[in-house]
Amino acid sequence: MYALRFVLGLAEAPFYAGTMFFMGIWFVKSERGVANSFFNAAIPVAGIFGGLIAGEIFTVYGNNPGWRYLFIYEGILALISVVILWVVLTDFPEDAKWLTKKEKDSLQEALDSEENEKPLKMGWKKALQEPDVLILTIVYLLGVTGLYGYTIWLPTIISSFAHVNAATSSFLSDIPYIVAAIALIFILRYSDKKGNRKVLTAIIFFVAFAGLALSAFLISNAVVSFIFFTISAIGIFSFLPIFWNIPQESLTRESSAASIGMINGLGNLGGIVGPILVGGLESYTHSFVDGVYSMAIFVLIAGILVLFVKHSR
Repeated sequence: MYALRFVLGLAEAPFYAGTMFFMGIWFVKSERGVANSFFNAAIPVAGIFGGLIAGEIFTVYGNNPGWRYLFIYEGILALISVVILWVVLTDFPEDAKWLTKKEKDSLQEALDSEENEKPLKMGWKKALQEPDVLILTIVYLLGVTGLYGYTIWLPTIISSFAHVNAATSSFLSDIPYIVAAIALIFILRYSDKKGNRKVLTAIIFFVAFAGLALSAFLISNAVVSFIFFTISAIGIFSFLPIFWNIPQESLTRESSAASIGMINGLGNLGGIVGPILVGGLESYTHSFVDGVYSMAIFVLIAGILVLFVKHSR
């Protein structure tokens, strides 16, 4: 099972990094935040449908073999997306057949103008040593640790806190995803309007910290604890699109490809740390409280560190 999860990670990591680079070369600064938000909103939206599907599967098949059928259905959906991507997407605006020559020239002119204004103009090797890139890598690692700890264990944590079965917790897990998806769009529209990426990213991490910490602290009241756990989802999921605006807007095309790859590749190690840490603490303490507190600490540190990034709006 761990070997299969490793192989899945090999496929996931370059996809997300490639998409973030793709957003940087297709959208101008005034539109990029919303574009990022719609892409990243797919994460909580997928969680909504995933929760509904999981709830139905567990209702019909039970916990075992229900989890096996869940993996099969999710794998089929991933294969369908591959066909869509291959047919629809092109690498660069100049390759797009659905754009007129005038539209291509206009877009490329705007992108070239932004490229000349970017503060970090350097080769990709030097960019990998840039302090901002190193800080962003650590911040992303911490954020992803909280993200994966949250998403992987979400139904189980809800089941533990609210004392409900797997099917009910799968349906309840839709609520944080719905709240996060709605909040994400509004937050990114505000971010594009005001342009303060760094401070807003920090605030979002602090929202996640407060929600997680208060959820664990108030566990004796299941309803209140669940409300704060849901609020934490706003920060857990919303940091992604705003965070990625920082390297997209500060690094040129050559350096951003390598830098985004490093940030994403090393940062995704949090996808290993988060679930193992939360699960390990539950096994040791027989409670998810310490695991939720640990996620809160990770996102708090991420929020503080991102404020040390120099080249960001």
